[in-house]
Amino acid sequence: MDAELHLYDLVMIGQKETCGKELFESTMNGKKEYNPVDEARALKIIRYAFEYYLGWTPEQVHANIDPAILKRLKVDSMVRQRIKFPVELEPMESLQYLVHKLYPDRYYYDENRAVEDYYDRVLSGEITRFKKGFFARGDEGSRRRAEICFRRMLQMIGPFTDVHQLYDLFSSTKGNKLLGKFKLGSAVRDLYDIPITFLHQSLPVSERDDLYYHKNHFRLKNEKTKKEMKKAGIFIA
Repeated sequence: MDAELHLYDLVMIGQKETCGKELFESTMNGKKEYNPVDEARALKIIRYAFEYYLGWTPEQVHANIDPAILKRLKVDSMVRQRIKFPVELEPMESLQYLVHKLYPDRYYYDENRAVEDYYDRVLSGEITRFKKGFFARGDEGSRRRAEICFRRMLQMIGPFTDVHQLYDLFSSTKGNKLLGKFKLGSAVRDLYDIPITFLHQSLPVSERDDLYYHKNHFRLKNEKTKKEMKKAGIFIA
């Protein structure tokens, strides 16, 4: 008998309140912390709950999953505490992501669409500000989200005649103002050295002009350095 699934069986028949400390490892200062081992165990139990107790196929899970069913199966707290959802999603409102985690070979998570939907809600005012960590320094996922948002912004302010027009725009103060207007000021400040780099990294590789970018990047960085030296009183004209 699988010891982890047996613990869950005891919860379902009322002999235990939760799987708790006997199953999950990660706590810090009394709070539950994510780790991949705990997530794998939680997914195993949730999958078992659907397939054994409800007799559902992956297709039925995909079609019928909802918070009430998770609560009935006594795995709702497990979903909230042990499954790592992307920052753009709210766990109990985004259960199709859980389906993707349960059956990754069958169901795809469309990160681009999810980030665009979240960004649209920020721009509309439905969400007042980006979640903490959405544009976190040193996080590759943050850069990916920022670049999805940048491309979404370009869809709203375009069309443009050619890519040089874009490089020129984001080499100017007008480009800086656009980033502020479209709520991406913190992204460029925390993740990129200057706006033209944000643009260049956000463009598909096939649409970039590396030479034009590097020429403008060098000019802008040189101008910034001169300004800083003048301010410090160490620039000799």
